[in-house]
Amino acid sequence: MADTPAPTLPTKRVIYNKALVLLGSSKRVQNPDDPSDADAANFSILWDIARRAAIVLHPWNFALAREKLMREAGRPSELGPAYSYRLPPAWLAWKPWDRSSEFWFDAVEEGGFLLCNSEGPLIARGVIDIEDVTRWSPLFVDTMAYTLAIEHCVGKTQALGLRDRLVGERTERLDEAFRIDGLSSANRPRPGPPVSRWAGARYRWLGYRG
Repeated sequence: MADTPAPTLPTKRVIYNKALVLLGSSKRVQNPDDPSDADAANFSILWDIARRAAIVLHPWNFALAREKLMREAGRPSELGPAYSYRLPPAWLAWKPWDRSSEFWFDAVEEGGFLLCNSEGPLIARGVIDIEDVTRWSPLFVDTMAYTLAIEHCVGKTQALGLRDRLVGERTERLDEAFRIDGLSSANRPRPGPPVSRWAGARYRWLGYRG
């Protein structure tokens, strides 16, 4: 009896080719670093943008981080929430806790700070940029391929009908990710309105849901 093959780790070439399939192309990328390959070159330009866009779409378990935030020095504000807490610069987006969590707090995000009336310290969580493809979950690999294809539609082909269909299909992948990631992470709420003003503005047309 043959041994069961080990799971294949995701690679940039696999994701490029998944995106080509979604775009309806029969071409395939052999070497993602080949500058003479037009598809590889185009995807390479979009890679960093698409990765960050895909990460902020969902609180992916592999990209989640939590930190204790101390309030900024100074007198309480008289213009709204009393205290401000600086968000870690490495976070792409803040991901609020579900109201049932022991760590939940009510806050708004403005200018790289969380503003709230809690005297703190706050235990906050956010998502960080994970560039190592081998750390990505299978559902994120699919989401990344969709996001890369969507970015390509807008930037290169202007195929807005195809873009809208891909956004809808990607939403189904995100719904599945909420179910699967929620099995191993407590306090995983269903998606709601955007909570990161920066991410919401940059990625709203890509389906960002906070």
